[in-house]
This record gives sequence, structure tokens and C-alpha cells, in this order.
Amino acid sequence: MRLELPPSNSDASHAPTISWASSAATTLEPSAKGAVGDISGRFFDIAGNPVVTELDERILALSLGDLQTISPVVAAAGGDDKVEAILGALWGGYLDVLIVDEETAGKVLKRSTEARSAQV
Repeated sequence: MRLELPPSNSDASHAPTISWASSAATTLEPSAKGAVGDISGRFFDIAGNPVVTELDERILALSLGDLQTISPVVAAAGGDDKVEAILGALWGGYLDVLIVDEETAGKVLKRSTEARSAQV
């Protein structure tokens, strides 16, 4: 972790910044293990199963299991790159309410049908 302080002669709008240095391996690890999305840094696969990574030991956030005990959990998402993450979050039981645009909703339904057909 690195803390950067603004110069002493800077105005108040220059707040300190904190950055977390991570290796390329740590950054790529979740997708290599099948993760399609995350909630607060807790990764899951398309079936909603938790994907444990090195980051789990360093993150201060609710676990996915804890998230399942909270109600209501409301999420907003959209875009082609979020379709599988939305499915994983829904199938994992992590969300109670999903706010999504009509186009993404249609793609989620289509991908859900494809995934269910592949399981049969």
C-alpha cells in the first residue's frame, strides 16, 4: 500500500490518495479461477459460487455468505460486460432487487436460457 500526501503548499482540494499495489498475477487470478463478477471485492462464478482468491485475505468487506443474510440487497448494473456477473449474482442469491436497463435484461435472460440448456 502506498500513501501519497499532497505538497504542503497545495490547496485543500488536493486530498491524500491511497493506492494498493497488486501484481499482475493477483489481478488476473479471479478470472483464471472462473470468476465472472464481484460484489465489494468478493468474487463469484456464473453459477454464483464464491471464487476464493488471494485478495480475500486482504479485503475488509462482507463475505458473500454474509451478504445472503441481508435484506434487501439492491444492485444496479448494465452493459454487455456485466451479463454473466448479473447472472452469477442472481443465481448466488446475493441480490433481492436488480435495477437494469431493458437491453441488458434481455441479454441476461438469453444468456440464462443458454446456460440452463447447456446444463441439461
